Amino acid sequence: MTRARLEPIAVAAVAAGLGLAVADAGRRAPGFSLAGDSPARVALGIAAGWTVVAAGLALRGGGSRAVGRLLAAGGCAWLAAGLATPGARLGPLFTLGLVAVMLAPAPIGWAMLLEAGDRLHRADRVVVAALWPALGGLLGLLPALAYDPIAAGCAECPTNLLVLADAPATVEGAARAGVRLGLVALGACIALALWRLARASPARRRRAWPILLPGCAYLALAAAQLAHDWGRGHVGNDPTEQALWTAQAVALIGIAAGVALVRAAARRRRSRLARLVVELGATPRPGGLRDALAELLGDPGLELLHRGPDGWIDARGHARVPQPAATTTLVRDGEPVALLCHRPGLLDDARVVAEIERSVRLGLDHERLQAQLQQQLEHLRRSRADVTAASEAERRLLERDLHDGAQQQLAAFTFAVGLARSRAAPELDDPLERAQREAQGALEELRELAHGLYPVALSEAGLAAAVESLADRRPGLRPLRLPAGRFAPTVEETAYFVIAALADRWSPQPVTVAAVRDGQRLVLDVNAAAPAPGDLVAIEDRLGALDGALIIEQPEPGRTRVTAELPCA
Repeated sequence: MTRARLEPIAVAAVAAGLGLAVADAGRRAPGFSLAGDSPARVALGIAAGWTVVAAGLALRGGGSRAVGRLLAAGGCAWLAAGLATPGARLGPLFTLGLVAVMLAPAPIGWAMLLEAGDRLHRADRVVVAALWPALGGLLGLLPALAYDPIAAGCAECPTNLLVLADAPATVEGAARAGVRLGLVALGACIALALWRLARASPARRRRAWPILLPGCAYLALAAAQLAHDWGRGHVGNDPTEQALWTAQAVALIGIAAGVALVRAAARRRRSRLARLVVELGATPRPGGLRDALAELLGDPGLELLHRGPDGWIDARGHARVPQPAATTTLVRDGEPVALLCHRPGLLDDARVVAEIERSVRLGLDHERLQAQLQQQLEHLRRSRADVTAASEAERRLLERDLHDGAQQQLAAFTFAVGLARSRAAPELDDPLERAQREAQGALEELRELAHGLYPVALSEAGLAAAVESLADRRPGLRPLRLPAGRFAPTVEETAYFVIAALADRWSPQPVTVAAVRDGQRLVLDVNAAAPAPGDLVAIEDRLGALDGALIIEQPEPGRTRVTAELPCA
């Protein structure tokens, strides 16, 4: 069995044994302890010790290891203090009771300081350093070294195993110094804990106050007991001290109740996180996890960013720069996987962050992968748009080169042949006529090629004029409705490419074309009395480069309707 599992079992066993020993001592010698002769008070004291030990073990398992161990130690010390009576069966138990008579406030005070701020500052360390020698040394160990119960007249008391000599003066001096130093140290501990709680972030205050307030109440009652003992200089057993001891037991149970409250709140938070993750898994949507966390943590402005290849991205794959506000990094296997941007102080409690990391692990992985996929798709879309723009630029350049170069030269050649024919002898008319006819045919083919590369009407007059010019050269193409306004060049070029490509696929079958502007989109409606064309990858790529869509329908056999949508905002 590992140490991590053996330790809580051992602590629970020790606490159980001490509680049973205290119950036996109270039965054997009632009235000698601070519980008095009341069995109910004895039971209350045992219950207080056991609940604090249980609370410490629960906190230790929930991530606050140091606070949990200190609370468990304080609960055991509280139980052990009940053994400093003649009712203790064995000398070791009696000796343990003498040492621990006022020891419990020391570990509990230390735990309260840690609960208020996770780590100790210089003033906190000074207070802790004063608590242990005052309560455990001057009031416990040193008097035990100089106290012989038999010589003091307690014939029924077990043997004090630590006694070196019977020195009542030493016992009284050490106890008097312990009362004074302990009272000052407890007062300083309470003040520091409350001061740190007041200065803590809202998240830390919500997490700490259910434990810290009853803990400070217990320390205040312990200080009141020492103040009561200030005059006589040692711990007694009068009715006032018994009442204060009873109130301390109630305060200890309050600490355990505070731990239970914190644990229940954490369990509810984890349950809500798990339920939200399940809901998101059933209906995933970009940003859904951010919305769920914002609602759970009560921060509508919360942002959730994911780690991308080149930096932080949001749920839609867009690159983001974290705002200069409070941020919390969510870590997986030592590597940051997400970043929460939130209002200051919201996630100062590392335990809440750990719960979020555990509970939304699958949701984070799913949304992070979706965000990275969206980023890659956006990169692909931009790349396709760049390729399309470069292709159109090359088409325009080739069309201009053909128009200004080869086409002009061929036109001049045709004119020169015609001029030569008019001046040539009759026997040369037929060859020149044939040459002129072939040159004119080549000129028409070159013009058609240039128009196919990039129609001049598209850049000069817009989509409607370009489609009407295309209909003059494509048999069966009939424009029905065309928009009169102009669009962005990339939109007009893509729309013309789609219409021309479909007309070529179905030529010479009758094809009707309609184009209308519907809000922020240009909708092309192409109908043909022909089966659907097979390969439309080139058309889909051109539309996808502008975030467009293509829909193919067959309203009846042998007839096809193609709808293309393009954003035109």
